[in-house]
Amino acid sequence: LKLVSIALLLSDDNPPHPPRVLTEGVDYDYDKASPSDFTIFSSTLASASAESQKLQIVVELDPYDKNKELSGLYFRDDMFCTHCEPSGFRQITYFPDRPDNCAVFDKVRLEANQENYPILLSNGNLIESGIVDKGDDDSPARHYAIFQDPHPKPAYIFGLVVANNLDCIQDSYVTSSGNKVQLTLYGEPDQVPKLVFAMETLKKAMQWDEETFGLEYDLDTYTIVAAKHFNIGAMENKGLNLFMASLIATDPSCTTDITYDLVEKTIAHEYFHNWSGNRVTLRDWFEFTLKEGLTVYRDQEFTSDVGLSLATRIEAVKILREKQFAEDASEELRQPIRPESSSYLLSQQQQHSLDSLATSTTYHKGAEVCRMYKTLLGKEGFRKGLNLYMSRHDGTGATCDDFWKAMADANKEVVDLEQFQLWYSTAGTPTVSYEYQYYDDDDENDHGRLELTLAQKLTHLTDEESKNGPLLHIPVAVGLLDKTTGNEVVPTTVLDLKERTQTFVFEDLESEAVPSMLRDFSAPVYLVSAKEQSKAEEEAYLSLLAAYDTDDFNRWEAMQELLARFVLSLLDEDEQSESSLEPLILSSFGNILTDPKVDASSKSYLLNLPTEAILSRSVPKPYDPVALLGARKRAMGIIGQVHQSALQEVYDDMTSKVLSIPTEDITDANSRAIRSLRNRCLEYLVAGHCFGGKPEQAALLARKHFEQANCFTDQLIAFRQIASLSGNKEVVQMRDEVTLQFFQLAFTEAASESPSTRNTIVNKWFQIQAMSDLEDALPRVQALMQENPHFQANNAGRFRSLITSFTKNTRSFHTQAGYQFIGHIIRQMDRRSPILATELARELAKWPQIKGERADWMVAELQRIAAMEPISKPLLTMVSRSLGNIKTSKTMKTIGKATPPPSFGKVATTPKTKSKKKNKKKTSKAKKGFS
Repeated sequence: LKLVSIALLLSDDNPPHPPRVLTEGVDYDYDKASPSDFTIFSSTLASASAESQKLQIVVELDPYDKNKELSGLYFRDDMFCTHCEPSGFRQITYFPDRPDNCAVFDKVRLEANQENYPILLSNGNLIESGIVDKGDDDSPARHYAIFQDPHPKPAYIFGLVVANNLDCIQDSYVTSSGNKVQLTLYGEPDQVPKLVFAMETLKKAMQWDEETFGLEYDLDTYTIVAAKHFNIGAMENKGLNLFMASLIATDPSCTTDITYDLVEKTIAHEYFHNWSGNRVTLRDWFEFTLKEGLTVYRDQEFTSDVGLSLATRIEAVKILREKQFAEDASEELRQPIRPESSSYLLSQQQQHSLDSLATSTTYHKGAEVCRMYKTLLGKEGFRKGLNLYMSRHDGTGATCDDFWKAMADANKEVVDLEQFQLWYSTAGTPTVSYEYQYYDDDDENDHGRLELTLAQKLTHLTDEESKNGPLLHIPVAVGLLDKTTGNEVVPTTVLDLKERTQTFVFEDLESEAVPSMLRDFSAPVYLVSAKEQSKAEEEAYLSLLAAYDTDDFNRWEAMQELLARFVLSLLDEDEQSESSLEPLILSSFGNILTDPKVDASSKSYLLNLPTEAILSRSVPKPYDPVALLGARKRAMGIIGQVHQSALQEVYDDMTSKVLSIPTEDITDANSRAIRSLRNRCLEYLVAGHCFGGKPEQAALLARKHFEQANCFTDQLIAFRQIASLSGNKEVVQMRDEVTLQFFQLAFTEAASESPSTRNTIVNKWFQIQAMSDLEDALPRVQALMQENPHFQANNAGRFRSLITSFTKNTRSFHTQAGYQFIGHIIRQMDRRSPILATELARELAKWPQIKGERADWMVAELQRIAAMEPISKPLLTMVSRSLGNIKTSKTMKTIGKATPPPSFGKVATTPKTKSKKKNKKKTSKAKKGFS
């Protein structure tokens, strides 16, 4: 950024007092002036009326080669683009870009070469456009556009796009007050047909925000631009969102249902920022959770209301437990959702980065804090509080305290929120323990009572430290079930846990009852039972919840725990013996499978067997990953074989529904739910056939599933199932046929018109083969790497799809040959891409969790890597940390030499010299285009 000139221009004749720092109408040469010449004191600006002064700053900046961070104004893929969060605007011009400095951007004028850059976009409404210069043979025509945003906003949501090769789809939305909003979604030409789902989602989000919170869109246009280089996901620039192309472009021929869920959530999230983040923004960046936590909560509520409520809640809690609870467990990463600025100051290097604040704690725990408000206040109470917050702070920078006060003021008669404020300043995950006792009362009605005792402490504190620790206001949602019949005898009741220990009494119970605790995961806490129970009593309690609980989330939790216990019990049994849990599991599974009251999506989640990654958290360390895989396969096979008839019946029912779905509805939430259950049944049926010694039946079913598929999700699931099947020639032939047919999907006429579609399909083709549960998976991966012309090691996406995916192949990776193969790849890749090499090495660095000789083999490979020269700093740092800084020649002598796998085959498509020359020429042309 180079300052060309700066001047304070005044329209009135009388100079203001005190004397100005800058002289009216005078341009200053930055190189010849002292720093004091460019300090503008508030007294200077305040000395004249706002209408009579103008600060004129002229700058030059280089958005091309030097802007590697893609911050401020930058140029990529023949597009000028901005990213200003948190401090990019200061790299565009001199500006006090604190988030609470909200200004009206009254006129933003863009001007460019019309032929090279026909698309000019910025925040707000387009108020004027035209031709600056019609041009001639020597100079091309130039055009301009002027945008006006009437709403005060912080500079971090300023945006502009000046582009060439973009096309668009357009639609409109009429707000509840009758304002017609033009909706435009831009993308590269091959991406434009894939923007329809995003457009429909955007309109749903706009309508939902009006109906749920009374929040209406406030401009005449809403624009989204999909850019393949935009690598931060998405950005909520006011009225001009920027998206990574993969988070907005969808196509049933190459987009999975999981991706549709993500796109739906992301579109809604960025739109909802229009109020929670843009119209009401932050006082400072330490209040980051105020916009992100609140908006995550809002997008969760949206996807729950318009789609699949249980699926949304389960996925939200899974992310919280996997990511945020891990942050709280780390002394380095643990922080409140609102870090105290006095104790959490950013270093000088972090001033332009939000990495230290944009954490799972601020996003996901922040969302749970918002959810607890709704749990305590109810739906209407939360809306009242949110509306009061928006009206009080519209156009300004607010704080978490402001949000808390609005909620409290709007609901004074409902609940006292004084203690709840501690959630903003308390670091760590609380543990809530519970125990209960049922008593028969001696009265003529023979009624009883249940006493439920709750206790709280911060998990990372010792018992002694917790005596003086903070006491949070924790909403614990509880219901009671009849211990014998499973009938609900007390519906969901929210208990306010405010003390270190509290006892709550439920009276007038007609029979013995048991509690369903923390319904819908009503608070972000660990829940543990303090009641002494035998293993049989615990499992009977879980079985009751799994069969009868009216809270779907708790029913899922109970079923997951039962399924996990079943798998782990098989680790300790030989293959001929029966687990003591088997009858209980089979009964619970069958009840859910045939329960007509459970919707398809919920049923799919309830019957899902926990993954190896989830199961590994419950086994003592170190453990044998191959044995765990075997136990899980056996559990799935047992269930699939016993319930084969019922599974087939549900599968056939879902198949008839899938095949009757109209093309235009194939991506909606109901269709995704039906596919989810059908594919869940397929997994169990294939496992059951294989467990019963009939792999040919499994192959026939998977192949038919593939042939009947009308979307990419079903093709992918069928391919994944058949890719791991082995057996007689018939099985192998069917497997090879489907493998070829899946690959040919990338070369259909439709895929040929879209490079991104072809790329996605080929990546999945490599990935599934790399993860296939076949005895010869490793040589297959080596052959693909060497012989397949579509594998290119210098393509990060392709590399991850084959090589990184192989490290998730439990059976083949966790062998001596598998470790040696990955070790060799790491040593080769470190010269080309230290990032990819370090990613792979992290899989070997998990050796402390692995039992026996496998851990020794992993250590041996890490030692070979540490001994190589040269070695990149990131790789050496990570490996040395894993080995405890072991790196000596003596150690290396004890481990011997590994037999190196073959080198990479075809890795490059375009020589680097040509690539650089081409890019340079393109940049040169671009520099003449945009001012």
